[in-house]
Amino acid sequence: MANVTIDNLIAEATLLATDELEIQKTAGGTSKKTLLSTLSTFVGGNIISTGTFTPEFEDVSFNVATHAEQVGDYILIDLGDGEELVIFNCRLRITSKGSMTGSIFLDGMPFTAHYPDLNKEGGSIVTLSEGWTLGTAGYSLTARMVTGSDYLKFYTWDSSGGTTETQASEMGSGVTIQMIGFYWKA
Repeated sequence: MANVTIDNLIAEATLLATDELEIQKTAGGTSKKTLLSTLSTFVGGNIISTGTFTPEFEDVSFNVATHAEQVGDYILIDLGDGEELVIFNCRLRITSKGSMTGSIFLDGMPFTAHYPDLNKEGGSIVTLSEGWTLGTAGYSLTARMVTGSDYLKFYTWDSSGGTTETQASEMGSGVTIQMIGFYWKA
């Protein structure tokens, strides 16, 4: 990990093998909410709005987990030329995955996703992940927005098998996740 400074805000960043950037608050560092706001300035856009949303874990059949915590906040940025960027931060904790099976999603994102071209796909960084049974060391949890939708799809990356869809069977009963990310608004 390396310390990264953006306008005197300090966070710890790691470039993962999946070409994603992991950002964590360092001791005495900057809160993620302040970092979100600074990133909007960093990308050179104007803030259109800020707000909250209520994300939830669900499967492909719309079975929903029992949540103990569901919080999310976002900043919507006008980049010009009709492009709007959503930067988000969310935290979820479940007490039961209920009858969830198969691939898992994080539904309830604040806006529908759109990718103007393949070079602008968006992404997310999982900053806290507890209670998963992903496998041995070397596994990483990732997620990305599905274009035309308001949900993230989860993936598991491992050094030997590459990327696969994360399954509900890999969730424990007390899963906690915190993530930060961005995507283009449709």
